[in-house]
Formats: sequence, C-alpha cells, structure tokens
Amino acid sequence: MDILNTFVLYLFNPIPGRPFEYYYLVGIIVLLLLGLGIFIRVYNRKNKEDRIFRKLFKKYPSKLWTMAIALAIYLLARYNYIPFFSMRLLFYLIAATTLYLIYDIINSYLRKYPAAKKLHHEQMALNRYKISRKKKKKKGR
Repeated sequence: MDILNTFVLYLFNPIPGRPFEYYYLVGIIVLLLLGLGIFIRVYNRKNKEDRIFRKLFKKYPSKLWTMAIALAIYLLARYNYIPFFSMRLLFYLIAATTLYLIYDIINSYLRKYPAAKKLHHEQMALNRYKISRKKKKKKGR
C-alpha cells in the first residue's frame, strides 16, 4: 500500500520540487517542434502543385505549435513553482501526446503519402484516356 501511495504522490504532487533536470532538453524539443511546424507550413505554401502533401499535412503545423506552447508553459510553471501546472502527470500527458503526434506525422509521410500519391497518379492516368461526352438535352416540356 505504501508503494501505491508513493507512486500516486509522485504523479499528482502539485508542487513536485526543483530537481527537474530536463529544462534544456525540453526547451530544445520546444524549438524543434516550432521549427518543424514552420517548415511544414512553408513547404505547403511553396509547393502548391503537390496537392496530396498539402492535404495530408495541412493540420500538423498548428498541432505542433500547440504542443510546443504547452511544453513551454509547463517549463515556466515548473521553474516558477506554480501549483498544479507543474504536476508530473501533466508533463507525462503532454509528452505522450507529442510522441503520438510525431508518430502520426511519420506514419503519414512514410505510409499514407506514397499510397495517396500513387493513387492520385493512377487516377490522373485514367482520366487522361477518358473521353468526355456531352449529354444530349431532352426536347419538350
């Protein structure tokens, strides 16, 4: 019972204390997330002909920026001893969400993007050979 109590206090302690030695590492991650979001946004705006990439990666810059802001707010709260915002559980939730977002971006780029691009090229090849016919208008009424 003492082990469970210690674990719960470790996660939910509103002021976990100063021995957080990952300020620089989390700060670098915040900068990387901001940079990746800016890179994707600029790439989407410059490559307008790649519609598949634009469609798949349109939502990611704002999500990356949201995670970066959440991590930055957590760092500030942890450094300034702000109760409940510096909880370890909050850090673990933000970190897990960020890792899932990175996994989703990698999965989209390595699996979904090539498949969607291949399907788009096949569809364009099929559309090239189709003959468009105008429908005849019915006379009367």
